Amino acid sequence: MSDLVSVFGTIALSVGFFKLLELVAKRRAGGGAAAPRRPQSRGDWLAQVCLVGAAASFASFGFLSRDPNLLTALGLGTDRGPQTMLDLSLRFQSHMRQRFPGWPAAYAAGHDAEPGPAVDKVRAVEQLFDRLRKSEAARNEYDHCGHAAFTSCGWCAEHGDYAAVALPPIVAQYGAVLLVIYAASVLSHRKLPLCKQALYLVIFVAFADCFALFSSQLSLSRTALKGYLMIVDSQFNQLHLLRNLVFAAFAAYGYFVGLDETLTDAEIVASIAYKAHQNVFLLEKTILLNDRVLSDPQTGQILVQARVDQAQRRTAEALAAAVAALETEVQQGSAPGIESASSSGLESDSDDAEETPLEKKTK
Repeated sequence: MSDLVSVFGTIALSVGFFKLLELVAKRRAGGGAAAPRRPQSRGDWLAQVCLVGAAASFASFGFLSRDPNLLTALGLGTDRGPQTMLDLSLRFQSHMRQRFPGWPAAYAAGHDAEPGPAVDKVRAVEQLFDRLRKSEAARNEYDHCGHAAFTSCGWCAEHGDYAAVALPPIVAQYGAVLLVIYAASVLSHRKLPLCKQALYLVIFVAFADCFALFSSQLSLSRTALKGYLMIVDSQFNQLHLLRNLVFAAFAAYGYFVGLDETLTDAEIVASIAYKAHQNVFLLEKTILLNDRVLSDPQTGQILVQARVDQAQRRTAEALAAAVAALETEVQQGSAPGIESASSSGLESDSDDAEETPLEKKTK
């Protein structure tokens, strides 16, 4: 199982690294001069803030909210950890003295101090160590399903019972991831791509979690993640850390996707389809309005008369403009047709005046 986790981590880190490089390169290139741009709105800004906050929250939750594990506190799995059960008992005594000063005398059954929360807590830790010390199967269940499931389940009798108790908090994490991604997707108007990818990711992670929890034969080594994150912990905590780091990486991926202002092919097609739908809707609305207006005789007559008056007014304005332009040309002496006509008329009159006496003299 350790080798499988190492291979999976190497592939995931490599693919994620090159995917981030691709997004950064696409961001710097700008997608080409002719590519349409998606305007950045306040919702896009809020979505980016939400995704960055989600990435930081998932990563912090994975590291800081791991299940408290007594065997991890005793150094089990480290290079200098206990080698025998006697060493483990000695480490437990040292751990209890550091955690509860005055132990065991101050918390003994015959001590004068009244029982309280501190005493109950000490009793619970002692009973837990007693169960783990006596049975290797109990230690495997404790590492496999976590501290909360192992200590809170009083009716659990087999491995499947502990796994079923440990599963609901993990499912709650799936719901939180889907809710955050859905909110960010709605704000940034990129609902379909991110939501579908988040759903596929949650299904994959859920399958991996169920396979790891309900497979009692699998045992994840405490040093499985030591090469990557220097974490030596139980299988339950290692899966918890991997799960939240995957969710944080996906939130960061969504942030880089939101930074890209270039419209995808699906968004362009959706925009064209939406505009075509709006145009068809407006055309149908106009036709329906015309039908309603023309169905009433009085309203139709008023509409026709208004259109006739508008046409007459436009015709009169055009004629007035043409007459004004013609008068301006005449005043400026730029009417060659009129000048040629007047000169030809004068020449014809002078010719008639000269030819008449000659004709009379010849006769």
